[in-house]
Amino acid sequence: MMGRSPSSEENGLKKGPWTPEEDQKLIDYIERNGHGSWRALPSLAGLNRCGKSCRLRWTNYLRPDIKRGNFTEEEEKLIIHLHSHLGNKWSAIATHLPGRTDNEIKNFWNTHLKKKLLQMGIDPNNHKHQSNFYSKNHLTMRSSSSSRYYSKPTTNSNKNYNNNNNGFGIGISYRKKEMDHGHKSDGPKFVARSSSGSESRMNSSSKGRIIFWSGVTLVLAVGNRVLYKLALVPMKDFPFFLAQLNTFGYVAIYFSILYMRHRARIVTDEMLTIPKWRFAVIGMLEALGVVTGMYSAAMLPGPAIPILNQTFLLWQLAFSALLLGRRYSWNKIAGCLLVAAGVVTAIASGSESGQMLAGVGLLWPIMMVVSSAFQAGASIIKEYVFIDAVTHLKGKLLDIFVVNSFGSGFQALFVLLFLPLLSNLKGIPFQELPSYIMSGAGCFLNVGTSSGCDGSPLLPLLYIVNNIAFNISILNLVKISSAVVSSLAVVLSVPTTIYILSLPLPYLPEGVTLSPFFLFGSVILVLGLILYNVPQRSK
Repeated sequence: MMGRSPSSEENGLKKGPWTPEEDQKLIDYIERNGHGSWRALPSLAGLNRCGKSCRLRWTNYLRPDIKRGNFTEEEEKLIIHLHSHLGNKWSAIATHLPGRTDNEIKNFWNTHLKKKLLQMGIDPNNHKHQSNFYSKNHLTMRSSSSSRYYSKPTTNSNKNYNNNNNGFGIGISYRKKEMDHGHKSDGPKFVARSSSGSESRMNSSSKGRIIFWSGVTLVLAVGNRVLYKLALVPMKDFPFFLAQLNTFGYVAIYFSILYMRHRARIVTDEMLTIPKWRFAVIGMLEALGVVTGMYSAAMLPGPAIPILNQTFLLWQLAFSALLLGRRYSWNKIAGCLLVAAGVVTAIASGSESGQMLAGVGLLWPIMMVVSSAFQAGASIIKEYVFIDAVTHLKGKLLDIFVVNSFGSGFQALFVLLFLPLLSNLKGIPFQELPSYIMSGAGCFLNVGTSSGCDGSPLLPLLYIVNNIAFNISILNLVKISSAVVSSLAVVLSVPTTIYILSLPLPYLPEGVTLSPFFLFGSVILVLGLILYNVPQRSK
């Protein structure tokens, strides 16, 4: 019968503090032979210790590359930044701090950094600023070093810094707080603050701004989705041309902003030396996402597009769990399951005669889901780039416009490279590709002999302008409120968009009949999105 393994005491192995002689035996053996199997090492090295004790002694104390001494300010910022991404995964955090052990980092967090964040008014569990933290008798404790130590990246279901051109307003965001490297804090400062009068007026003004920009974001989110479909009406036969035009527009905008930020020394030369192959992978995935998304959206009924696009959330959660080792709370997992159930219920409402998907078939819905997978994969790689760059930049955050500029540049390149293959799938031979591009330009400008291009160039231009305004609006909403508020504003746009796209619209006069199953699936999906974005109280 199998039982437990004998303990060290039962085996007669030594426990307790290590002696200098034991340390030297372990060092000499590993320097000559490497550690090999830790289980076999003690007997080979002449040590009366268990293999685990030898491993921990070497890893935490005797390794020649261990960094001794106090943690630097750059290391503190890096640990806080990585903890906001990875939580209590000390081994993963230690890989970004050469010479520091996971045990040392864990102890430093529990004894030092946790208290420092609490003094700043930041919850160390979720890295969120707490309102009225340490507030008593109208006395608020603030730390002037908060902006130097804290920078919180967040993941959410809306499209903030991931300003790609899929028209749905989803992705991954990074809220960045500027770090003041030039001044050191003299410690926490206590500021007497009245709880009435000017403070109440300030709170009222802040709430008013949040409500105003939430409304603006909601309107622009609805417009973004509706105009996305309308822009593809005149460009139905030329989705690749519209994708390329939109991509080149963002390349011009992003690189212009990147140039100005580099001139202003916000973007450093070190940031521009980040390996570009990662941006090439991002650009390739985004190119596949935007092209397949536009191709399928041109063929799908309008209300089906925002429903199918919510599968982005499922892909993003799955990829981040697999590739980044993320763990999610019950509400996010349950929310994703509800989203999946809502999508299946709505789309399974039937393709029979009289139903919304009549005559569409399964190819186009599947292609839209695949498009969301490409976009989600790109967003997860972006997040990895941000996390990894902190190590190379010695604790500094990589500027968002470095990632978006080079990502969009490679996206434009890959859309061009994929054009012959994708056009061939559409039945356009390679030798006719120049003619196809010229016809696409003629349809966009609504000139020449192109037919069925009514609505150009007004509708495509309106979509591009609205898309830019939407991204600016949602960035501003994240800045003045939170990622949750911005996410909920985008979530509320889903049912509104579905209803509007079911109505007769200019250039879409026939409208769409929404079946009871489709409506029921839409309700399930929206409930799932809301549940996913419900903030959890920290323990």
